[in-house]
Amino acid sequence: MPSLARAFAWSGRILVSSTLLGCAGCLAPGGTHDTQDSAAFFAEALQATPVQRQRLWTRQRQAPDGSDRALRLALLQSLPGHSGYAPEQAQRRLQALAQGGDADAALARLRLDELAQARACSAEQARLQRKLWRLVDIEHTLDEEGHERPTDSAR
Repeated sequence: MPSLARAFAWSGRILVSSTLLGCAGCLAPGGTHDTQDSAAFFAEALQATPVQRQRLWTRQRQAPDGSDRALRLALLQSLPGHSGYAPEQAQRRLQALAQGGDADAALARLRLDELAQARACSAEQARLQRKLWRLVDIEHTLDEEGHERPTDSAR
């Protein structure tokens, strides 16, 4: 049975990949090459191994300030598997970047939505796990025929 983390990874890749494939159409005429590179960078980061993500993180931290550096750092911080993983800080940075009307802001909003969906899914998983534990506790109180077992005080 596939793990929940694997399901997140695939759903995120499908959502982001489909969005990024259409990103070129989202750019207004005269859109910057940097924006297209940010989308491609994020697609690369999603597919990267932890070692590759660490290299990307190190390279971006050392990169000169540019229009896409803040977005790339925030996107990387939202992805696990490297020393810069900081989901809360990534969310704050992405929220600040999402305020604009350009493609970079759209990419930041896309990632924020994806993170919100992942949090909601994790909360639902925790709720279902608690429910399962309650059912197991109830099952342990029943005998093979489904009747409640006598407690120690009744003996």
